[in-house]
Amino acid sequence: MIKILFNGIDISQYCLNIDTVKYEVGEYGQLFTVDTYKITLNNIQGIFDPASKNSPFYGTENYNNHFIEVYVNGSLITEGYVYQIDADDSTKTSIITITPTNVLKLDNACIYASVQEYTPSVIVREICELYKIPVDQASFFGSNAIYEKDNIQVTAYFDGEMSIKEALQSIAEIGCARIYMYKGKLYYQVYKTYDSDIAYLYQFNDDSRNGQVNIWSQPTAGSINKQKINGYTIKYIDVIGNDQTLTFNTEADSNKSLSGANTDAVRIVGLQSATWIGETWLEYLSFTQKRVSFKCNANIGKSLDLYNIVEFNYNGNSNIYRVVGISTAELVSEITLENVF
Repeated sequence: MIKILFNGIDISQYCLNIDTVKYEVGEYGQLFTVDTYKITLNNIQGIFDPASKNSPFYGTENYNNHFIEVYVNGSLITEGYVYQIDADDSTKTSIITITPTNVLKLDNACIYASVQEYTPSVIVREICELYKIPVDQASFFGSNAIYEKDNIQVTAYFDGEMSIKEALQSIAEIGCARIYMYKGKLYYQVYKTYDSDIAYLYQFNDDSRNGQVNIWSQPTAGSINKQKINGYTIKYIDVIGNDQTLTFNTEADSNKSLSGANTDAVRIVGLQSATWIGETWLEYLSFTQKRVSFKCNANIGKSLDLYNIVEFNYNGNSNIYRVVGISTAELVSEITLENVF
């Protein structure tokens, strides 16, 4: 059951459809935010047409002071401000695009200074707490454990020149992490968080002999294009605060270069941190990786979350993948998987 509140007023009776909701994560060192919704509404009375005098939008081009909340089966799935309205006289409908509040926050300037050395995930969490951006605690806890195991330390100072989004993305690259917004929360996933002891949540099959057939279309597959490197060059700060440079394979045609020196917003602390970051990026960029997309029943897409571990059986081959994309319409979901490390 869908419930939509417009400035606190229930307009669910006018809702015809909530357009395909698509979530997708990027590669490591990237921040993707795709929490945008489009709602199709019955506009026979002209309520949702900015050109109509019956509309609260009449006479203005600034819609972003109108607040919308969307609930599905009693759970809030998004809340935000009207970004755009497209009215269609021929069909007497209007499509309202919402920009969620947590996405809007990411465009604000970032002012933050760490008081001591922290792991990259702790700094991201502190920035989110400062700007009241909800986070997924489990993803931060798991990533932080990886950093703490190898004593990976950084400091950060942002003076407002970067947006929150740019600041988080710069930390993600230093920490070889994947940061993304999903259902209103920010997730943090450091490279190689898959534990082979974790059982897969769901099984996809194209052959009834392996279980229920639930792949509805021929999968499309493609490799992730990565920078080809043979080594790395990392600028960091030593234990007494001086800038140093760590280089692996100086004869390499191309290296992964990261700067975490005193003049940088994010500073890498110690040789051990610099070595771990360089080796982790080298491992990730050297790993052949692919993504597979296919269609299935919409109920499956609604039951899965990003980063769930699943088994994918196709043409007699079985592999373990992560869910990195979910696009759900009324009857069909498109799922995108990525092979794990």
